[in-house]
Amino acid sequence: MSFPLSTFPRRSAAAGFAGRAAAVLGALAALAPAVPLAAQTAPGAPGAPGRPPAFQPLRFDEDWSAPPAAEALESDPLLRVKHIGFARAGDVYLSVGGHVRERAEAVRHFGLDATPGRNDGYLLSRVYAHGDLHLGSHLRVFVEGKRAAATSRTLPGSPRPTDVDHIDLQNAFADVTVGARAALQATARVGRQEMVVGRGRLVDIVDWANNRTIYQGARVRLAHGPLALDAFWVNPVTMRIDAGNARDTLARAWGVALGRGAGTVRNYEAYVIAWRGPRASTPQTSVHENRVTVGLRAKTPFAAGVALDGELGRQDGRAGTASIDAWFAALELTRPFPTVATTPVLVVGLDWATGDPNPADGVAQGFSTLVSTGHGFLGDADLLGRRNLLAPHVGVTARPAPPLALKAMLYDYRRVRTADGVYGKPGALFRAAGASTARHVGTELDLGASYRLGRHLKLDAGVSRFAPGAFLTETNPTTAALTWGYLGTTFTF
Repeated sequence: MSFPLSTFPRRSAAAGFAGRAAAVLGALAALAPAVPLAAQTAPGAPGAPGRPPAFQPLRFDEDWSAPPAAEALESDPLLRVKHIGFARAGDVYLSVGGHVRERAEAVRHFGLDATPGRNDGYLLSRVYAHGDLHLGSHLRVFVEGKRAAATSRTLPGSPRPTDVDHIDLQNAFADVTVGARAALQATARVGRQEMVVGRGRLVDIVDWANNRTIYQGARVRLAHGPLALDAFWVNPVTMRIDAGNARDTLARAWGVALGRGAGTVRNYEAYVIAWRGPRASTPQTSVHENRVTVGLRAKTPFAAGVALDGELGRQDGRAGTASIDAWFAALELTRPFPTVATTPVLVVGLDWATGDPNPADGVAQGFSTLVSTGHGFLGDADLLGRRNLLAPHVGVTARPAPPLALKAMLYDYRRVRTADGVYGKPGALFRAAGASTARHVGTELDLGASYRLGRHLKLDAGVSRFAPGAFLTETNPTTAALTWGYLGTTFTF
């Protein structure tokens, strides 16, 4: 696949963001210590020096209670800020961290539209920094600030709240913990916080966006060994470009999730998520919803490293005056080939969600993705949301060398109900059904690569090509294939 150079803007803008990206990449490469990849391991025992834990998507999930061992500190000076002790017992300490991410993107025919103004190149930048203060084993305060910016982006809808946010708080919460996990441990969290349910198909931080999703409210976790019960009552936080971000008082979410397994993404999980507030039904209108989602998710290992990840969810409640009756299902099978030199993994999956065949019948059958996107599940180009889609995918990932990871994924999209259209990642209507009875929406090919330079620096690159199907070409004469690519770097400490 070729990536057209005409996608990028002319000399001034292209040189601008390309120069800034190159400068940042060079600076970060100079800062990155040469730490062996083997240093990215599980945390050591609390209170005793150990090997440093791996960085997590949710930075507050990292356990730095064990100071890094002397040999790790010698090879990586940045580890000195990960456990700054204030008491001889080691249970009063501060952990400091953050990341810088720069990503240059280019797109041709944005929104699958060939009209003028739909080709662009731009730079997305963000800086996150946090402090994690532990005052003994019972009290913790975590504060994280951020800044996000978009340079040279002139596409329709710019600037987007998902791209731009002046200096603001990303996380600011306090934890109170009682008990021990080996018996029964309870943690209450209050404040502004990021949150993920399951694999993030419905509630996620949306890390690919320049601005990650945040909430404000309370959360309680009861944990006993590998079992954990989470309950939350939160409001989403509205991103405001020219003012401080604020709690959305019109929308509210509460839920309960019971899971078994280690880490944020558990092997088995059952959840109930209730959403109350306005929800976009078209780009111009919204409807007030009381939507309850009940779901089950399981990741089951089989012989030879084969694993099956499945999730099923049903939604009911009210959307305006209509009752809600919607479903979704997702399956993904992974099959590694460890004896092959590049250690490839075959990925085969299917996503399905109901659409609404008759908006006037008093039953809303369109499934809502709540707070998430299709990124990582429905393709990297982030064109389509889950509602009214049948989307099989097949692909392969490989590691030719330990620092290098490659992927190639192919997605096919079809409408479940021909009387309903297709929807974008926020859930708003992307293309109405019109008079078309065609089911085929399109096909997307994603190619990606990442390369890790030591513990702290990662390089990413990729390209996506979305070829529209009969439904899209029949409903808009200016529909054209989309090509999108990116080149980025992330420095984490």
